[in-house]
Amino acid sequence: MKDAIKKLNGGSGEARRTSPARRLKNLSEVLHGVWHQVESLAGPEDACYRLLDLGFTPGAEVKVAQAAPLGEPLIVVLRGTRLALRKDEAAWIIVE
Repeated sequence: MKDAIKKLNGGSGEARRTSPARRLKNLSEVLHGVWHQVESLAGPEDACYRLLDLGFTPGAEVKVAQAAPLGEPLIVVLRGTRLALRKDEAAWIIVE
């Protein structure tokens, strides 16, 4: 499974770097109501396994549907399912 995480992150323990034309953000920074594509995961290994199990795989479409009044948790839509994530968990999901 460690190899899957490394492959997902481009061979290193960090998110892939890319050209400025292709802007990557983490899910906690994106606009609400806009669909994004999962690029990679960058967080603690156990957390990445959990996110992979939930369906946050490369190419999956995800959007932030809403946030609680104090900004946390975030409600995200992934594969037709609404999930609640803490902001720190959402920050580990790199999207395009």
